[in-house]
Amino acid sequence: MQQELNELLTKAKELLKEEISSISFDTWIKNLEIESMDGRKCCTYYSNNFYKRYIGC
Repeated sequence: MQQELNELLTKAKELLKEEISSISFDTWIKNLEIESMDGRKCCTYYSNNFYKRYIGC
């Protein structure tokens, strides 16, 4: 399951990279990881505490 989530996230990142500025991608999307998925809800995380204040589950 985690492998599938990682593949899905990689594809989503590739699509987003084409749609937003490189600064926005590098700041908010590049280091985003999937923690878990429950039905249609996807929880994300960052290993960096700075980002945890702004994006999370």
